[in-house]
Amino acid sequence: DFLASYGFAVVLLALLLVLTLLGTLEQAEYGLYAVQKKYFDSLFLVHDLFDVVPIPLPGVYLLLALLFVNLVCGAIVRAPKHWRYPGMLIAHGGILLLLVAGFVNYHFATYGHVQLFEGEASDRFSSYHDWVLEVREVKDAATIHVISADQLVRSSGVQKFISQDLPFDITLSGYSVNCRPLPAGEQAHVEGVDGFFLKSLPREKESEANFAGAYVELTEKSTGEKHAFITWGLESFPHVVDIGNTRWALGLVRKSWSLPFKVVLDDFTVEHHPNTRIPKVFMSEVTKVEGKSIEQYRISMNKPLRYQGYTLFQATWGPQNARPGDRLFSGLAVVRNPADHWPLYSCIVVGIGLLIHFLQKLLVHLKMRAT
Repeated sequence: DFLASYGFAVVLLALLLVLTLLGTLEQAEYGLYAVQKKYFDSLFLVHDLFDVVPIPLPGVYLLLALLFVNLVCGAIVRAPKHWRYPGMLIAHGGILLLLVAGFVNYHFATYGHVQLFEGEASDRFSSYHDWVLEVREVKDAATIHVISADQLVRSSGVQKFISQDLPFDITLSGYSVNCRPLPAGEQAHVEGVDGFFLKSLPREKESEANFAGAYVELTEKSTGEKHAFITWGLESFPHVVDIGNTRWALGLVRKSWSLPFKVVLDDFTVEHHPNTRIPKVFMSEVTKVEGKSIEQYRISMNKPLRYQGYTLFQATWGPQNARPGDRLFSGLAVVRNPADHWPLYSCIVVGIGLLIHFLQKLLVHLKMRAT
């Protein structure tokens, strides 16, 4: 009775309204990614009212799960099963499909981006937020060992990684989501590595503007010899270490995934509003290469490229201070979402259900007036 009640639904919807408002207000100060993690991806959270009073609140993830239970119990299980009421059952089924789509999107969708200058091509896209430590043999670049973002976060203290496929053990420490290497002489009390140390910086509001770093120590399994260095996300090249007769490369990079096709940026066009630097239109002419198949597409705002479950949106461009004739790059957001069209389907189902309900009510009303 409680789970199916209208009162429970009203409380859940009211809390969703409050959390959406609080998250929107805090977005201006902390950025979209941090607010999304705190308010929308969590089961519980603590909101500091006026930065003074801590208030515990349920997270949006938990509220949506409870709303799903409420709809199943109240709108499906306990709803009257009669030919006079099919519209409401169909409409609530569409809402349930929308919540399921959000669940699938959150747990199984992949978001990233690819940045290309005119003439460049890529068959991979990178995360906006997550970093990984890549370890590979220089001569065998196809085999890459990866320490994931979750493991890196846990190494903010000290964490050791051992693999039978590597001739050394890896010890990570001092991982920071946003930092910069500085000469150790600037901090007399800091013991650096090769004359440098990592200075932690406040997180940027835009998560993609953060550059991670960590201290790395390799211990050779055969000799016990140690190799210590700093790895930083903005380095141009990975750190190279010779161990035995093999050369290894290690570096922090954005987490990336492969595409089932290659994207070539043929031309990028940007048009500005008259007498301003405000872009009016920016679009990418691309070629999709898949085996022997070659197809050309135009990607612009609200006109993405959709293919094999991947969607490529026109997201950014640059450099922003480019002069006429300068080479431009195009930033394409890449999304792989198994539930990409489910919200559309759910809206169609809800619309059909409400239309049936409305027509039934209209016919009953007309019949009563006729009598």
